[in-house]
This record gives sequence, C-alpha cells and structure tokens, in this order.
Amino acid sequence: MLLVPSHNYQKNFKQITFSDDVKGKTVHFCLKRGIDATPDFALVTSVAVVPFVSKETIMVTRLQRGVDIPGGHTESYDADVVATAQRESIEEAAIELDDSLYLIGVISSDYKGPTAEDVTYMLITAGRVTKVNEFIPEFESLGRGEMSLDDFLAHYEAGSQEMMAEIVNRAKDVRDKIFSR
Repeated sequence: MLLVPSHNYQKNFKQITFSDDVKGKTVHFCLKRGIDATPDFALVTSVAVVPFVSKETIMVTRLQRGVDIPGGHTESYDADVVATAQRESIEEAAIELDDSLYLIGVISSDYKGPTAEDVTYMLITAGRVTKVNEFIPEFESLGRGEMSLDDFLAHYEAGSQEMMAEIVNRAKDVRDKIFSR
C-alpha cells in the first residue's frame, strides 16, 4: 500500500530543482514541494526507497556511481510503485520491505522532451526493512551497508546533494509513522 503523508507532515517540504547530464543531454529535475496526487503509474519511470532498518539507520547500496538508496526503473510487470520499490530493494540490496511505503517525493523530469506531455516522474518512498537476505555482489550492486542518515549524506555523491538532503529530511519526518505500523 502506498501511503501519502498528511499536509501537516508536508509543511516543511522544500522544492529542489537541478540539472544534470544524462546520456549526453542536459535534463532538468524538480523535486516537488507538496504531494497532492500520485502521478499515473504509466508516467512513472523509476522508483527509489529510503529503507529504514531502525529509526536511526538505513540500508544503502554501493553502486558504480557511489553510495545510494535502492531504486531503479519500473518494469512492465510491476503492478505499482510498491512492487517496483520492493523488486529494486531485493535486486540492489537483498532486502525485503514492509508492504506499506510512504510516498515522500515526486521528481519530475524533462528527459523525454520539453513539453508537458513529455514529463516523466521518479517517485521516492520510505519504508521499513522486514528481512535482510544474503547479499551477493554483482554488476548492478557492488555492496550494501547499514548507515546512519547523516553518514549516508556525508558519503552520497551519486547526484544532487541538496536534493538527497531534502529526501532524507522527508524520510526523517515519517520514520515514526513507519515504525508505528
């Protein structure tokens, strides 16, 4: 189940915009301030999750680009956002997640083109790790580790530091709810 934090939880959310080079092309990204509606799943190209092991630590992956949270592209067989987050968490970190995840971020992108019809979305979720399986390094994920949120941010270099700091702050805002379920 995909849960959306109440507007009270969203009051401190900040909007973050940045540009990055993706496959030789400048792409503009916007982490939206509020979450009023979940985009149609057909427009969602990828999903990531902040996977809490405890209230103080998350499980991270070590990829070619550095330390990151598990996530990746949606697949045609994924039923929904939660299914994508769960699959990517198993593939990249060998962890299983609770069936209820909080939607903490909607990132829009103009990767496919400049018009409103071309906009695609990456959804950021937060949830609780229910099982840590044996990890076998492979091409997609070179390693995994449990880190505090502050240590993760200190080591994060895979994208916009400002955006990831906002994602971590949003995850902190819902972590008590995650562990009270």
